[in-house]
Amino acid sequence: MRKALTWVIAGLLGVAVSASQAQTLYTTGFDGSPFVNGNLSGQDGWVTTDSPETPFLGTVQGSFSFSPSRSVRINASQTIDSNWWWTPLNHSIHGSATVIQIECMIYVDRASGSASTLWGVDIYDGSLPLTRRVATIAIDTSNHLLVWDSVAFVDTGVIVPPNTWGLFRMNLNYAAGERNTSVYFNGARVAYRRAFGLGANDILADVDFYHVDAGGNDSAYFDNFVVRAMADGDGDGVPDSQDSCLNTAAGDPINATGCSTLDNDGDGVLNDADNCPDTPTCAIVNGAGCPFDSDGDSVMNGCDNCDNVPNGPGEDNQADADSDGRGDACDVCPFRRPGDTTGDGIVDGRDAQLFVRILTGGSGTPDETCACDVNEDTFVNEADIPALVTLLLNQ
Repeated sequence: MRKALTWVIAGLLGVAVSASQAQTLYTTGFDGSPFVNGNLSGQDGWVTTDSPETPFLGTVQGSFSFSPSRSVRINASQTIDSNWWWTPLNHSIHGSATVIQIECMIYVDRASGSASTLWGVDIYDGSLPLTRRVATIAIDTSNHLLVWDSVAFVDTGVIVPPNTWGLFRMNLNYAAGERNTSVYFNGARVAYRRAFGLGANDILADVDFYHVDAGGNDSAYFDNFVVRAMADGDGDGVPDSQDSCLNTAAGDPINATGCSTLDNDGDGVLNDADNCPDTPTCAIVNGAGCPFDSDGDSVMNGCDNCDNVPNGPGEDNQADADSDGRGDACDVCPFRRPGDTTGDGIVDGRDAQLFVRILTGGSGTPDETCACDVNEDTFVNEADIPALVTLLLNQ
């Protein structure tokens, strides 16, 4: 655990605690003033654990960068130690801006030499006497992207191509009940709701360039470094300015753009797009998750046994005397199921005999004749035969 140098240095440098609003806490491409070529430590308040400082270990240089004209190069071949570089921030998290967003371009140069154990970005809080790790991203010797989760690194399964610039973004969510990190690599979310380090407080002390050497002699470049405190009204960890769904319910899992992946009412429309969040599962809904009620009887289409004839609570309350699924109000044959000509509750050979008799001109009671209209088109004719055969086969 790194010593709490930040607070001491902050006092000496007169670093102010940031205001409680959304803001850019720090941004640099290391290009212009006050940066010049040379050791990073000592420029624009940057400090390092490398003490006494090793020449050319962590430098601002202009020979290679993502955007003109400079970047920071950390050169493992200069030492076998592990080191951090940072500029004190000492920002108190406030309810108006609960997301800390960190962006950085990183290029790990594996063109020659052996790989260092880790390269990455490491975030610390303001605990005393020892600062506590809040979150970390790190690229290991096999180019796997690791993230910190509470007490240990976990492998995201993402391979970071060496010798290529990559954009890393970390969203640190300090909202009540959250305290976790999501990580994006080149725009794609690769880690989600990874817990802050145990005991981390609500002071963002610093965001560090981080190197664990263990005998490596490679190098890494860091450029376009930004730290922002950002508003997040729904507390889902995606800042409002980047959130496609600004009112996600607390605790809902979200996709990369901040929209809930849940569908609580099971209507096929996800929560954040659902304007009718408590629709019965039987209902037919539109694209906004709201049901139809064609006959205005307060029973929604799909749940209504007569979609186009009012038979809701104000009428016969969905009465269905023959239990065939079609309400009496719209049932051509309300007291007999289609095909059940004998009225005994099943469709069998006896029903088929009576059906043939009536179909060929024989007499029958009104209910018997009604049941012979198996396809319910108000006629008893040859068109009813396929439907009757289906009923007989399904008994």
